[in-house]
Amino acid sequence: MELKEYHFHVYFFQSNPRAVADAERLRQGIVDKVAAGDFVAVCHGVNGDNLPGFNSTDIVPPVNMGPRGPHPAGSYEVWVPWEHLGGVLSYITLNRGENSILLHPLSEHCVEDHTGRVSWMGVPFNIDRTPLDFDDAECDSAQYPELGLGYNAA
Repeated sequence: MELKEYHFHVYFFQSNPRAVADAERLRQGIVDKVAAGDFVAVCHGVNGDNLPGFNSTDIVPPVNMGPRGPHPAGSYEVWVPWEHLGGVLSYITLNRGENSILLHPLSEHCVEDHTGRVSWMGVPFNIDRTPLDFDDAECDSAQYPELGLGYNAA
């Protein structure tokens, strides 16, 4: 199997206004880069108006202002197909500020993706493995098929 889609999880301390603002600045910068056509990524704020052909806005995860699932703090998810991984990784690396970033591939193995296949930028957080399940229907390897990227590329 070749890995073709990834998640960046941006972690921030939800009780710290500066940390929340820093995470929001990074998220808005990603949305702006998508709108400018610099790369394709999906996070809260990306929609059909700023990413032509995108129509899955009802399933884009929100910004979490506290722990959710395996994520132990405030966080949000950024989906990236392999075709745009370099551009998004470069942008996040240069602009992450104080945010901690968990990067993992998407496969059919949620536990391994969130533990053994991770990379970190910044200070790592301990994630809660108990919500993770190899048979989790939300852990499909392909997301946002209408974009025709990643696992859905022609």
